[in-house]
Amino acid sequence: MQSGQAYTANLSNDLTNTGTNSYRPDRVHNPYAFSFDAAYAQSIDVLCGSGKQTLACFFNAAAFRPPPLAAGQLSAHVFGNGGNGNLRGPELINFDVAMLKELRVTERHRLQFRAEFFNIANTPNFALPGGTVDVAGGAAVTGTLSDNQREIQFALKWTF
Repeated sequence: MQSGQAYTANLSNDLTNTGTNSYRPDRVHNPYAFSFDAAYAQSIDVLCGSGKQTLACFFNAAAFRPPPLAAGQLSAHVFGNGGNGNLRGPELINFDVAMLKELRVTERHRLQFRAEFFNIANTPNFALPGGTVDVAGGAAVTGTLSDNQREIQFALKWTF
């Protein structure tokens, strides 16, 4: 079991006019409080209708705002206060089990049977949600991690 990976919330465009590709917003509230400022979320079309965490709405995007204009500027904004790694992705849960039985055939020959089960509970492990807080669907989980399905393998080993 592992807690979710840290990742960073960002905006879809560069409001600072500095040419950066990962512009950070201001964090104004806890992004996991889903009842915060539904009116603002509706105005930018990122409303989480259920009021709770779902795959379609993994965090509340209304907890972030575009930063204000820089002093004396008409289009350039100040840098946002949203820090690096300010969000957490879904946790990872995986249970692996292995069993083996070794049989002595003769004094020098042994036969080993092994069964291994990877992700035996077949728990889905989801990929990181989008981190873009000013677009619809920017807080949604849209996929699973590759190679996270249940796998079973058997092996037979003869030693002499």
